Amino acid sequence: MFRQLAKAGSFITLLGLTACSGVTSNSVTSAGAVATCGTAKFDSLPAILEPLATLAESDRITVTEALMASGAYEGRDWQIVSDDEDLVLFGSPTDSNFPYGHATFNRSDGAPTLKVANNCNLIFSSEGLNIASFRLDPEKMLDPASSSVPILFTEKACAGGGALSGRAVAPSVHETADRIEITVFIEAHEGPQTCPSNGEVGWVVELESPVGQRSIADASVIPSRDVG
Repeated sequence: MFRQLAKAGSFITLLGLTACSGVTSNSVTSAGAVATCGTAKFDSLPAILEPLATLAESDRITVTEALMASGAYEGRDWQIVSDDEDLVLFGSPTDSNFPYGHATFNRSDGAPTLKVANNCNLIFSSEGLNIASFRLDPEKMLDPASSSVPILFTEKACAGGGALSGRAVAPSVHETADRIEITVFIEAHEGPQTCPSNGEVGWVVELESPVGQRSIADASVIPSRDVG
């Protein structure tokens, strides 16, 4: 389930999540995708992807051979973003020497035909909000019996060094029986910002139920990355 997070202030809608925050509703409602990487568009976080193994065998062979011929296959774990008129794929690097990748196949003539396959940069776009990566706070022991997760987060966007300066923080939490996926959003500064390295900020994310033996993941990357 998605955690409904309370904080003094007005209500906002974030990725289908209603939360209380100091941010106004108009400042955080995104009309477009939450994240893009070339032709791959993600309208929710954590992103839900399907492995190539879910394709029919003939389609999987065609797609794999086309990606290999284009030079895009190597060094990435290719997964399905959507499969409607076009089959859209996203390649997550399995080797640090490779960037993210995207590929789109046309399905209008039956067998998938490659339209584009290229490198891409993962771009997050939630109006009025910045997104942050995080790690577990090493100075605070994670208690499996607790419903709180102490983290240190770092804004990805230019934020004048990352100081909160009274800005609201709105984590979005997706909990399942074996996994906790967290996306940390921060109210964006108004106006242009300088781009020094942003410092880490301590925060405590509240869950619906105790951590238990579940893994914890940072959903600011796609696919989400285990942090504990």
